[in-house]
Amino acid sequence: MDEVRIYNRALSATDVQQLYAYEYAVEFKPIINLLKAVQPTFSNLIPGTNYQLQVSGDLNTWTNLGSAFTATTNNMTYPQYFNVNNWNQLFFRLQ
Repeated sequence: MDEVRIYNRALSATDVQQLYAYEYAVEFKPIINLLKAVQPTFSNLIPGTNYQLQVSGDLNTWTNLGSAFTATTNNMTYPQYFNVNNWNQLFFRLQ
């Protein structure tokens, strides 16, 4: 047992249900968290040219993200958000 209560009367079934609902709500109330996210945008692209988005945490090792894409306009927004909550640094480039 981690908690004891003493009452000066007998508790009804409704009292017990209300106490349980209150304690359960206090212990298990919903938690809302927010993620830090980024969505890359590109400018000065050459329409018809293929590009590959890459990411790095140290500017030395680069990893391809998704498939290569063909620019359709000079300016584009990448269709995906990236969770950056656990990154100290995050760098993007187009190849």
